[in-house]
Amino acid sequence: MNNNITLNASMRSNLLSLRNISKQMDKTQLILATGKKVNSAIDNASAYYQARSLSNRAADLTALLDAMGQGIQTIEAANAGLEKAQDMLGLAGATINNITSQIAGGDIFAVAANKEELLAAIESWEAGDGLIVISQDIDMGNTRLELKDNQKLVGLNYVDGSAQRAELTFNFLAAENTDGNAIICGDNNMLADLKITYSSDNADIKNTSFNAINNNGGTLKLHNVDLSIDNTNEGSGNNGAMLICGIYNQNGGNINLSGNNLFNSLSKKLYGLALIRHQDTSCRLLLESGASLDVANKGTYNYLVMSGTNIFLSDVIIDARSGNTSVLGQGNFAFYGDLIVKQGTATASLFGNSNVDIFGNASINLGGHNNAIFNNSEINVYGSINIKMFGGSSGIPNRLLVDKASLTIKSGACLMLEQVGTYAYISNAADNKINLEQGAKIGVVKENVGVNALYLASQNTSYTTKADEILEDFAVIPDLKKIGDFPQADFDEDMTKLDEEIAAIGSKECASTLNDAKVLSNYQQNLGQNGVYKEILEQYDKLISDSSYQGVNLLKGGNLRLTFDENREHKFEVLGEDISALQIGLDKDEEWKNLSDVRKILSSLQEAITTLRSFAEELGNNYSIIKTRINFTEALSDVLETGADDLTLADMNEASAEYLTLQTRQQLAINSLSLASQSAQSVLSLF
Repeated sequence: MNNNITLNASMRSNLLSLRNISKQMDKTQLILATGKKVNSAIDNASAYYQARSLSNRAADLTALLDAMGQGIQTIEAANAGLEKAQDMLGLAGATINNITSQIAGGDIFAVAANKEELLAAIESWEAGDGLIVISQDIDMGNTRLELKDNQKLVGLNYVDGSAQRAELTFNFLAAENTDGNAIICGDNNMLADLKITYSSDNADIKNTSFNAINNNGGTLKLHNVDLSIDNTNEGSGNNGAMLICGIYNQNGGNINLSGNNLFNSLSKKLYGLALIRHQDTSCRLLLESGASLDVANKGTYNYLVMSGTNIFLSDVIIDARSGNTSVLGQGNFAFYGDLIVKQGTATASLFGNSNVDIFGNASINLGGHNNAIFNNSEINVYGSINIKMFGGSSGIPNRLLVDKASLTIKSGACLMLEQVGTYAYISNAADNKINLEQGAKIGVVKENVGVNALYLASQNTSYTTKADEILEDFAVIPDLKKIGDFPQADFDEDMTKLDEEIAAIGSKECASTLNDAKVLSNYQQNLGQNGVYKEILEQYDKLISDSSYQGVNLLKGGNLRLTFDENREHKFEVLGEDISALQIGLDKDEEWKNLSDVRKILSSLQEAITTLRSFAEELGNNYSIIKTRINFTEALSDVLETGADDLTLADMNEASAEYLTLQTRQQLAINSLSLASQSAQSVLSLF
């Protein structure tokens, strides 16, 4: 401003007003341009810094929202993989179910080639499952087999017709086992096409029974079984204890024999050993029609069959070439097929303390010395019986009847005694009896006069012998005593009872082997479907590996870490879980050996699906938490921004009105200045 120019008071006042109006207009224009009434600390320091603080926090929270949003995407990626993973396991489960149904619908449950596989198969077998097949010889040592009800243990040739029977070998030591049962049966068990070899060193432990097979009250079927028992310790001899048995049948148990069976005793001098021992006559042994039983006894102090009710519908061959043997004793015996007995050593009884019915043909060869065929037994012959007795000496002869034995030859039946030597007696005691019913036939070849007392219970009986042999009429035998006639009514009653007995027994259908290689092939083919299952698990693992998002895979054990506040004090971590196949109990390389293994896979799949569902639920909870925090953070950010705006934003209507007012005032000030300047301009009128 030029100080040499003097303005009047009115002009100076108007200029000052214009200056103030201009400043106010500049401020109002800034408000209109920014929308804020506080644009700097100069405008309102308190409001400015408070609003800035709110805006900064809102900005920080907004930055956290991005990380939270990415966290949501990570969970969604994992959840998408998890859903499809469950679908994959569902597909695997359907595959296993199909395999299970195919195997369960077949004949084979398991094929065992060693002890561990056999024990596992027996333990895992369930009611309704198929056969447990033994494919190779197995040495069980002193490990017992405890069969469940309805289990069937068979050799491989039962299935496919193999020529050789698989062998189970047991060796029990008394020092290690007080209970030497090798096979303990449940009910309705079958052992088929097997060789069972049992040995023990148990010799003198009284009241302890070592048994190859223990059948406790159930029904046991043996089909094509070779059973051998032995002892490795001779012991002290006759100590009165039952020590080793091939089969111990107790509590009313039943044993049914079908097919071709061979029982063999290899024992050394051991009293009380028995191939078959029944607890009492309530226990039953049945040799079914069409079956066969061969018995070989090479030991001493033995029973081949002891006690019980024993019914043989088919042929029985007994080769008892050992001494001190009660071949068949203390029970009931009925032979409907042929009976062939060879007894070739000293001091043995074929039947002792027994009730014997012979309906078929019996051939008995008795050699050695001091032997007896019927000892304190009651024998009824309905068929034919041919007996050869030879050997013996004056002091220890062989005898047909010993100690209150009673032999009855039924009407139509016949008895032939051949080669009865000087020291082979028919009977050597007055309390023995031979009863001949009407129509019975009996013949004798007497080589010398040493035949001892023969007692008859009927008359009008024909006595026959071979045509080319010397006939000795019983009427001239010394001390012959005739006792009345045999009543026809008694004979008819006996025949009726016999017919009823045979009808009650029935024939039983002899079991047959499968003899079908396709059965085993189908079983192996079904187990071979584990390749399909393996491929599904491989694709499952690939799906899990592909379920990552920005390098984080919650399905492979990766973790997601998020911060919820601007001070980084409130953190949240989503823990991942490795749900690859092996980690959730699914081993795609696991070998399947039987139906139980497949069932275990199915159980593992169900557990794995449960694990996935649990993890999915956990992910859903985490998703909800993060989503809630996102919504909260967005809302809080809006609140902060609104608070900042409340402190700084201007009322645009008010600012606009102020600006218009300032414009008016500015125009008025200009007009006023113009009026004020007119007094100075009046001087110009003088010129």
